[in-house]
Amino acid sequence: VELGGTIEPSGPTNPWEVILGADVAGMNMVLPESGQLIRHRLKTNLPVLGIRTTTGQDETFRGEAAGGLAPQVSYSGLVTGGSYDKGRVPVELLVTGEKDNQTLGWLRLNLFAGAEVSQYNPESGNGKRYSVYAGQPGEAFYGGIARTPNEAMDNALVMIGDIFESYTRHYNPQGLPGITGQKQSAEFRNNKMRYSGFYGAGLLAGDEVVMRLDEGSRPEGAENWRARLKVTINYQ
Repeated sequence: VELGGTIEPSGPTNPWEVILGADVAGMNMVLPESGQLIRHRLKTNLPVLGIRTTTGQDETFRGEAAGGLAPQVSYSGLVTGGSYDKGRVPVELLVTGEKDNQTLGWLRLNLFAGAEVSQYNPESGNGKRYSVYAGQPGEAFYGGIARTPNEAMDNALVMIGDIFESYTRHYNPQGLPGITGQKQSAEFRNNKMRYSGFYGAGLLAGDEVVMRLDEGSRPEGAENWRARLKVTINYQ
């Protein structure tokens, strides 16, 4: 007797897709004759991470009481706990060279990150749009965004959309009025609500990047360098 059937996983269908920025090369720097610091201005905007709905602009997703729809972001633990200033947060990355992957020093830069959510209840006709912050695990985009209203962007759709348009391309404002400084956390757990949203993070043209070389790591000649930012996304 052979028994069989189909295994069908339960739980919510993930409405999100993740967009990672491309590797960046050509950030050539000149080390001064004395000192260990190198200062460099970014010439272009550099996308780092986008999270947007898989649906088109006319579509939304329904909340799930059991959870599992709120993206959680980890940048190698280097951003968590940092203090944001209207969406900006300093990040430090380890810099290595090509020779036996030796450590050269640290790279300090400013990550620019923000998110917006729209929510609408078709039964009551009530809805709103807001810039998002996340102060605790389980809230949308926790770990990659401001932790308090004061640290969050005032209007993420404008500030992110004008620079990294692809991150906001699927966002549906659901015909709701524009934001007037409204900020809120989100968990997407109300199954009466229809939601849409986006998250975007990147580096801005004109921002200063500072490399600090460790004592004794000053190269004798030209040397290639690299700094990696590991990104992990899960859902709660």
